[in-house]
Amino acid sequence: MCNTLILLFSVLLCLFIIHALYRRNQRENIFDNWRENHSKKVILIKYKLEKGV
Repeated sequence: MCNTLILLFSVLLCLFIIHALYRRNQRENIFDNWRENHSKKVILIKYKLEKGV
C-alpha cells in the first residue's frame, strides 16, 4: 500500500514538472511571437513617418 502511494505520488510529480516546463516553453514562444510582431509594427511606423504617408 505504502509503495503504491509513493509510486503514484512520484508519477504525479513527474507529470506536474513536465506540464510546468511545457507551459513555460509555450509562454516564451508567445512572447517571442509578440516581440517579433511588435518590432515589425515599429519598423512599419518608422517607414511611414520617413515617407510621410
